[in-house]
Amino acid sequence: MNSLTPETPETEPVATSEDPGQRGAAGLEAVAAAIFARFGVDFSTVQRAGGWTNAVWLAERVVLRLSTGPGNENLAREARLAALFGPAVGYPAMIATGKTEGLSWSLAERLPGESLGSVWAGLGWEERTRALTGLWARAEAVHSVAPAEAAAIARERAWFNNTDCTEAEAGLTRLIEAGILTAAQRGVLQDALDRFWRAAADAPRVLCHGDLTPDNALWHAGQVVGLLDFEFAVMAPVQLDLNHLVKCAFGPQDGARALSDGGEVGAERLRATVRALARPLLVEKGKRELLLGQAILLELHLLELWLAHPEGEGPLAQWEPLRRLQSLADGHGGYLAALSGN
Repeated sequence: MNSLTPETPETEPVATSEDPGQRGAAGLEAVAAAIFARFGVDFSTVQRAGGWTNAVWLAERVVLRLSTGPGNENLAREARLAALFGPAVGYPAMIATGKTEGLSWSLAERLPGESLGSVWAGLGWEERTRALTGLWARAEAVHSVAPAEAAAIARERAWFNNTDCTEAEAGLTRLIEAGILTAAQRGVLQDALDRFWRAAADAPRVLCHGDLTPDNALWHAGQVVGLLDFEFAVMAPVQLDLNHLVKCAFGPQDGARALSDGGEVGAERLRATVRALARPLLVEKGKRELLLGQAILLELHLLELWLAHPEGEGPLAQWEPLRRLQSLADGHGGYLAALSGN
């Protein structure tokens, strides 16, 4: 893939726009077409893909990610981090990065496979167990990156408020005022967060993916073959990533698939596998407090995000972030308590 070379130098001056973020879909497509053209790719053969924080296009051999607004350096940061990854991460080869009309972009090799999140519902329990094992193996390769090198590039705070106790307390207050949490639930969550802040003060930090969901893993031929989308990678206690893994196995999820292919036996095998992966990271003092705090902070952020944009999310009582936060507010660790089982 690295044989792809631009037909014009990357440093070539280009016309700029006063507000690239406001140009709309047609404007973004024009920028994308110009970038593909520089690498000899016919834009008519390119497919638009999903993307929450960037616009994404898929060509036969390459993937283009394009920021939708000016001043966004996430893709450039990710490319610098990717240079530190070993092959065990499964990150695609980076071909080029740049900025066109004020918008940052990256062009990378297109790997075979699909998003694990997109195929998860159709997987059997054995496949799901293998998927989460592979997902965590890729994550561990990220955690093994030299901390000093990673810290010079990665974010110091995650995309949710995991470093600001004032923000977290304010979020809990807003949920009380909105009648979504009870005073008792707020008290349990605040006590857990107080313990989290104390544990986090001296906890070692590694490079974490930061958004280790199945949507950011690539599934091919029955295996997780890579991790993608590191624009929110952060230096943090490893329990930040561990929380995402645990949630896949133990978190209450609306609309979960019926236990028909292997039933409860298959589901418990998956849980036992995740329990075994998590246990070494929870035995030392303060580690469970770190996991619980990371879980609370993430669901608190997601719940407020959904409240700000409730379109299409259905009845409030069925919202997954609310159900998980309510579980964590039971005073016993909620769904995380299942990690203590055999």
